[in-house]
Amino acid sequence: MGKTYIKIADTKKISKEEWLEIRKTGIGGSDAGAVVGLNPYSSAYSVYHEKLSLVEAFEGNDKTRLGTDLEDYVAKRFEEETGKKVRRLNAVLRSIERPHMLADVDRMIVGEDAGLECKTTANFEGYKFSEGEYPAYWACQCYHYMSVTGAKWWYICVLDLSSGKLSVIPITREESEIKALEEMEKTFWRENVEKRVCPAPNGSDRCDEIIEEKYPTADIGAPAIDLMGYSKELARLAEIKAQIKPLEDEKKALEQSLKEALGEAPSGEYGLYKITYKNTTSSRVDVARLKTEKPQIYADYLTESTSRRFLFTVQK
Repeated sequence: MGKTYIKIADTKKISKEEWLEIRKTGIGGSDAGAVVGLNPYSSAYSVYHEKLSLVEAFEGNDKTRLGTDLEDYVAKRFEEETGKKVRRLNAVLRSIERPHMLADVDRMIVGEDAGLECKTTANFEGYKFSEGEYPAYWACQCYHYMSVTGAKWWYICVLDLSSGKLSVIPITREESEIKALEEMEKTFWRENVEKRVCPAPNGSDRCDEIIEEKYPTADIGAPAIDLMGYSKELARLAEIKAQIKPLEDEKKALEQSLKEALGEAPSGEYGLYKITYKNTTSSRVDVARLKTEKPQIYADYLTESTSRRFLFTVQK
């Protein structure tokens, strides 16, 4: 196989701001799972807005910062566990055949046609990494990198913070999976990004953040929008809300039965299940009393914030 990519930037010589701008010129490995709908923390909707600079790009949080800070440690542990050596590319790569595909890989394996993806996770989902379980969007990221680099293998080295264990998971190049991913990414880039056709949101928190950033305030003087084109969405939302209420009531009744079963005990267990019903203590300011007895202090520390509240009603 001939060379499949070109280097378009030296990551040691560019600023973070320049790196973020380069990311907007294509789909990166961390975008792949979102574009195909497999990343629970992102979506094609959010990637679309970030690529077109319609919202501020996600620059990370404490969780992603931890992963970045521990990348060197995980790479070193991978070397210790496998006896393999790794190297940095220090470059942003662009696919020659598919210029909309970018890659900024963690490491490449010395002497092998393979790469390494370093992961750090609290593993709230309970994946058994040592048995080869991992999130589907991690596989998308590895297949994306294999497409850009032409590599035959990719390794995921994951540090599970919940157990303190390190696991190495090899990902074999699967041509059918890679081709499917390539087609979906191409469709997204051409039909959505290039044509500026916004994908539908998927219910993720990131979609909420983007909508709030795009439309922070309501124009009180604007006329009501005719939602005839959204009749299916409106009917489905009404159906879901009608189903949720009985389930919420049932959930509450079940919880009450279990509280009654516990009595004064702080916890209970059976098989896979465990419940706790413990005392908690919290301190709160008595706002009503403060406003009445110390109105000036209340006024001095009063702050206002504006947000939009979404309400859905079905006319009787």
